[in-house]
Amino acid sequence: MSDAVEKFELVLELPRDALGTERELAGDDYALGAPTDLPADPDLMEANFIEPVSLIVVATLALLAERVLHFALAKNGQGVLIDTRSKPPRVSALAGVPQGFVVIVKANGATETVRADQPPNELSKLIGAALKLKG
Repeated sequence: MSDAVEKFELVLELPRDALGTERELAGDDYALGAPTDLPADPDLMEANFIEPVSLIVVATLALLAERVLHFALAKNGQGVLIDTRSKPPRVSALAGVPQGFVVIVKANGATETVRADQPPNELSKLIGAALKLKG
């Protein structure tokens, strides 16, 4: 990996059973912190037995876009919410977003909804603009 590739920190919220897959993908461009249990929110869950966790992730923009598309297109999954109003930004694979969609909440509160059937580099540009990163 080139030192010129910018990395940033975000909070990732996902089901506990997805942690194994994310750990396998960890590396220089995608570093995961320790998971913290989140309280179950029945309004956002399809089933009460889903155990949500939160963890700090350090990632490149390209890898984040790839992971967001994976979550949004996962079979029996949900869409993804990227909320850039908080620091670090919050990415939720547990949010009540329909499967196949990515909702980006910009710092000013405006939202943008995009279908997840686009190339990762296009999503990288949208996320980078919302985060005010180069990309």
